[in-house]
Amino acid sequence: MASRDRAELRRGVVADASAVINLVASGAVLKISSVLPAPIRVVTAVALELESGRSRWTTSAHLADLAAAGIIEIVDLDDEALRHFEALVIGTAAETLDDGEAATIAYALTSDLEALIDERKAWRICGERYAALAVTTTVELLLDPATEAELGPDGVVDALFRALSCGRMRVPPPQLERVVRILGTERAALCHSLPIHARIGSARRS
Repeated sequence: MASRDRAELRRGVVADASAVINLVASGAVLKISSVLPAPIRVVTAVALELESGRSRWTTSAHLADLAAAGIIEIVDLDDEALRHFEALVIGTAAETLDDGEAATIAYALTSDLEALIDERKAWRICGERYAALAVTTTVELLLDPATEAELGPDGVVDALFRALSCGRMRVPPPQLERVVRILGTERAALCHSLPIHARIGSARRS
């Protein structure tokens, strides 16, 4: 993921399906969105992905309400973004992404927004192909000082725990130790989306 000043996040974000799921699961999406300068963009492909997964996720049931409240804005790809999209979905399985991830990255590349993505493969491909693209994760957004100022320290802990335990949020390796420390040993041990070594190590330290 490209390193950048956190002030760049204030440009706004376009979120992949996993990030939307994690934000909703955190229980704090309304407050989190208040630290951003514009609604969270969600491309149509992601909205359709969430709708098709309604039986697995409750997120799709919230999407219309969030859009109606101005928290989320559903957007389409223009011709330039479609060219990036095609480059991300055509090729070998190891070098391509699903439609939602590809559309999210394509929109970010052409809209001066930060891509909010929580999947490892997408992180790798962005790092290899689009070094200048600003990519962030739900974890980084939850740990941002502006978010903590809005939620308060206890609110951040609760939001992290819900995103991990209910949304099965993934945590990038550089953030893993900090997340476990913030959660505390008991809560970290209950978050099965965390790597087992982090959960076991946390429980042993307690």
